[in-house]
Amino acid sequence: MTSALRTLSLSVLLMTLPHTAMPTAMAEDSISRSDAAVMAAARADDLDTLKQLAEAGLNLAAVEHAGTNLATIAAMRGSPDTLAFLAAQGVDLNLKDAEGYTPVMRALQQARTDNALKLRELGASLEGITEDGYSVRVLAEVAGLEDFGPEPPPPSLLLSPEAADTILLKAAEFGDLDSVRFALDHGANVSARAANGWTPLMIAALGGHADIVRHLVAAEADEDGPLPTVDGKVDAVVAALVGGAKRDESRVDELVCAISHARNLAHDMSRYRMVASRLGYSDVFQDKHFPTDDLPPLEIDLPFPPTGEPASWRVLQSALRGKGLYQGTIDGVIGDQSLIALHYTFQPLFERLVQRSATAAARAQEALAGGDRSSPYGEVGRGISGETAYGQKLGSTPKPVYFAEGIDNRGRAAGDEITVTYQDASEDHQRRLQLSQQPDGSGFYQYFQTYIAGGLFSAHVRGNSLTLSFNGERPRIRHEVRLNVASGSRIEVRPLPGASLSPFRPLPCLPQDPAPIILDSASSSGVLDAPAEPRSRLLRIDEDPPAPQEPDAGSPVQDASEAWER
Repeated sequence: MTSALRTLSLSVLLMTLPHTAMPTAMAEDSISRSDAAVMAAARADDLDTLKQLAEAGLNLAAVEHAGTNLATIAAMRGSPDTLAFLAAQGVDLNLKDAEGYTPVMRALQQARTDNALKLRELGASLEGITEDGYSVRVLAEVAGLEDFGPEPPPPSLLLSPEAADTILLKAAEFGDLDSVRFALDHGANVSARAANGWTPLMIAALGGHADIVRHLVAAEADEDGPLPTVDGKVDAVVAALVGGAKRDESRVDELVCAISHARNLAHDMSRYRMVASRLGYSDVFQDKHFPTDDLPPLEIDLPFPPTGEPASWRVLQSALRGKGLYQGTIDGVIGDQSLIALHYTFQPLFERLVQRSATAAARAQEALAGGDRSSPYGEVGRGISGETAYGQKLGSTPKPVYFAEGIDNRGRAAGDEITVTYQDASEDHQRRLQLSQQPDGSGFYQYFQTYIAGGLFSAHVRGNSLTLSFNGERPRIRHEVRLNVASGSRIEVRPLPGASLSPFRPLPCLPQDPAPIILDSASSSGVLDAPAEPRSRLLRIDEDPPAPQEPDAGSPVQDASEAWER
């Protein structure tokens, strides 16, 4: 068809269109006569005419006026078939008109649910809100169409800072964690103050709401600063103690653990202990959370003979038998059973060593940071790895000394490796216990050593094996025993809680009684230093580990000794 013939055919077709009433907006001079006529055909649902116009070359997708196109008109007045045809012609099914209504919204407004369903089938969007606040889902429900369109988003709530703070304080009081999160998400200040000066953290601690306490301490920015107080006396820890005085101590334990995880409580330990004592908390609770300032010497109730002569070993063997740890003959000859018994003697001591060395190192760093040169704690020189060692300074007279490398000013592991040391002088004989812990290619590695009987006793815990050795100089003696699953031995090692160092830091308060780890070739299920939960923080400073139980018949010591004898 030539251009002239096409123009003539369109003119004739437009002149023959039915005379349908046109909206006032469409009757204005701003719309062409041809567009007005095509829109009239859409209003009359004259699908045949629309098809003829499209075949004649008219671009139906371009017919639009003031945000109204053929899809909008057909959605209100036409049929699903007409909508399908217009969609095939490229007519925009999502065009918004002057009031923010899309074709599917206009169909629902006119209760044309058949057209609304067709538009959804054709891929029209069901999103958006009209200028007067209606969503597709609301319009659909008015038209009697259920579950049509997405759920409307929750209205945005603009709270003033004062209103958000009020919600936070009330939620902390009533133990509503969801409302605490809501208030913080809407601008509440985590350090807001109630009329009496209390912060949300104090209020939650007083009420015993551990989940909210954990959430609030995690939201605080200044972890190293002191806890906010009221009148310089009441803070979150005191509030927890006061609120929990008539409740189960385990609940208060959880609160104090949550706070100490994020804050350094060292400066106020004596005050907290005084409050806890007055409120009737047990000595166990006080010692766990608020240890006293003294660092008593390690109670090494073993003789420390100066030489490795048989007489010296007979003395040691007798002492070990008295503890129920040695079942061999008292012959003064160093052997497997003697080394195994020594290992079980020193293992609990190294738990205390970690705790107290951490305490000494933490206090040393605090004293240096505060410029307190009169403190009995500070730098004690270089450690075995070349790092600065911090701890209890050596005095003019021999006294117990603890020091450590790789521990920060909170008494926690600063990295993946720590070395802790204890020195003491008793009966003119120097005693030294040292523990080094670090990961290696095979997993966790633990090494400790001490001087005894004129030589060096050491233990290596690596993977699933335990190696004990003794090296004496006068006279020269060397003896070593290896215990592992493959050799058929069954050994028990109490892990140092929190000493499996890694960059990950779980909650600081760990179980006081870690279950012993059993290595048994019959079960092949035990792995050294593999507790049920990861423990990457040191045990609470100065927390006493459980007292070792004397082995009886069939004990790990007996089993290991018998295995090697076999």
